[in-house]
Amino acid sequence: MAFTLRRRWAIFSLVLASSYIEAPFPSSVVVGQFNNALFAQRDGDDEYASSIFVPAPLELKRHLSVAKKALDEQRYSEAVIQLGELLAGRGEAGEAVMQDYFIGKVGEPAGTQMSLKEEALRLIGSMPPKGRELYELQFGAEARALLDQGIQNGDVDALTQVARRYFHTKAGNEASYLLGRYEMDMDHPLAAGMALQRLVDYSPESNRFEPELSVLLATCWARAGLTEKAAEVIERLRQRSGGAITIAGEKRALPSTGEEALAWLDKINGSRTEIASNSAFQWAMFRGNASRTARSNGGTPLLNSRWRLPTANDPADERVLREIADDYTKEGVAAIPSLQPLVVDGTVLMRSPRRLIGVDFRTGKRVWEWPHSNDLSLQPTDSRAVNTGNSASRRNELSQRVWEDTPYGQMSSDGRAAFFLDDLGGTAASARSVRVMPFGAFRQNMAFPNSTNS
Repeated sequence: MAFTLRRRWAIFSLVLASSYIEAPFPSSVVVGQFNNALFAQRDGDDEYASSIFVPAPLELKRHLSVAKKALDEQRYSEAVIQLGELLAGRGEAGEAVMQDYFIGKVGEPAGTQMSLKEEALRLIGSMPPKGRELYELQFGAEARALLDQGIQNGDVDALTQVARRYFHTKAGNEASYLLGRYEMDMDHPLAAGMALQRLVDYSPESNRFEPELSVLLATCWARAGLTEKAAEVIERLRQRSGGAITIAGEKRALPSTGEEALAWLDKINGSRTEIASNSAFQWAMFRGNASRTARSNGGTPLLNSRWRLPTANDPADERVLREIADDYTKEGVAAIPSLQPLVVDGTVLMRSPRRLIGVDFRTGKRVWEWPHSNDLSLQPTDSRAVNTGNSASRRNELSQRVWEDTPYGQMSSDGRAAFFLDDLGGTAASARSVRVMPFGAFRQNMAFPNSTNS
C-alpha cells in the first residue's frame, strides 16, 4: 500500500508541476449577516457557547439523531445513509447542508463545542467493522472516482472535497494523506500536521499508512516549532513498533527520549527549520505569487484587532470614506477595497489615497512614508473644502483610489524595493456616472465610473 501511495503522489506532483491550477483565494473575508431571531432557537437541552454562531438547521440535526438511534439498534445500513448524506452535502436542507455548525452542550476544554460534521465523523469511526464496510460499499466508488480524477488533473480542491465528504472511505483516507504530503511540499508544516493528525485521530484504518504516517507527522510538528508534539508522536510509534522501523530498506532504532527524537528526525530529514507562529511572513506581491493563487497562514477567528491604522491621514477624508462605505452598504454592494497591502521582512506596505506607508508588523507603528510629509503638494485636504464645491471632486477621487483604482492599489517587492504606479490621474465625474435615486435624490454611480483620465 505504501508503494501504491508513493506512486500516486509522484503522479500527482508531476501533474501539479506541469499544469496550471485555477484556485482563487479571496483577499478578504466576508462576514454574513445573521437574523437575530435565529439565535433565540434552542432545541431541547442544548447549550450554546455563544449567540454569535448560527444554530444548526433542524433538518441536519435530524440526520444526526436518526443515525444515533439506528446505531443504538445496530441498524448500520440506515446509520450509514444518514451520516454519509450529511457529510457528502446532500439532502433536503439545500445550501445549508454544505456548511458546518456547532451543536450540543459545551464540552471540554471549556468554551468549545463539537461541530455537526465532526460528530458525524466520530460516529462513523466508532462503528464496528461491519458498519464501516457498509459505508465503503455505499460511498467508496464515488469517492474513488473523484480522487482518481483529482490526481489525474492535479486538482487540490478535488482532494480536499474527497477528504471532507468521504473521509472514512479508503479513498478519503488516501486523499487526507496526500493533502498532508502536498502541504508539506508547499512548506506549510502546520497545515500538513493538522491534515495528518485528523487521519490519526479519526480513522480506524490509519495503521495502513504506518510507519510513514507517524514519521511524516512528527516531521511536520517539528518544522512547525511544536517539538513536544513531535516527540510524543515518535514515542507512540516506538511503543507500537517494538522500538525499530524500516526506512528505505534499512532497519533503524527509534529514540527513547524527546531530545533524541528531534535529533533523530533531523538525521533522517535534514536540518529542522522552525516556523514560529509569530514570525513575520512574506506576502511580497498581489495575491502572494505570480499565478495569484498563494495561500496565507491562517489564524484563530474572532480575535480583537492587533492594531488599526486609518486609511487616510486627514479626518475630513476619513469622514468622506465612511460615508462612501455606508452608501455601498445601503446599496447591498460588497465594499472590497482595491488597496492591497504587502508584508515584507516584518514591514507592512500599505497605500493611502496620497502616500505609500511602511508599518511595523508587530506594533502597528508607522516607520516611514513616501513621499515625505514635508511635501507641500501632498498636505492633507483642508476640512473646509469638504463642505464646499470641491467636496464632490474629492469624494470622487477618494472613491476611485480606495475602491475602484486597481492599478493604484497593487504593488510588489523584491525585499529591497517596492514597485508601484505613481502619479496616476483620476477619472472625472460625468453625467453618465450620475443617477437619480428614489424621491429625486442624485448621487454618483460608483459601479460605473468614467474611464477617461483627466
